[in-house]
Amino acid sequence: MDSAEGAASFWKHTLYWHQVGSEMEGMARIAAEAIDWLVAARMVESHASVLAITPLGKATAHSGLLPTTAASFARTLAANMVALDDDFPDFVPAIIHWACSCEEFFGETPSRFLPYPGRGADNSTQ
Repeated sequence: MDSAEGAASFWKHTLYWHQVGSEMEGMARIAAEAIDWLVAARMVESHASVLAITPLGKATAHSGLLPTTAASFARTLAANMVALDDDFPDFVPAIIHWACSCEEFFGETPSRFLPYPGRGADNSTQ
């Protein structure tokens, strides 16, 4: 799929599309908004009507991170690039803490978990 039209065509050929019928107009709008978000987050580039994945988008897909998490990490790293370049080893503990306390682990609806320490256990982060 390399265009917004390709994404729309994909959805129109799914079982889900046929199950929800007329509600799919809303799905087309949501798909368009998702593509716009990916372009704004620099995970996808739009060249005329063709979409191309960026290195950040590819890294996000390979990492398994949620796109929102990866975009947040990318923004924060870019904003602090000079300090990180100057003394990266001093920032390693903070980066590990930041990654392990992100929305995916400790947000309202975490999608990942750390096996230890468990929630509510002594020395837990919560």
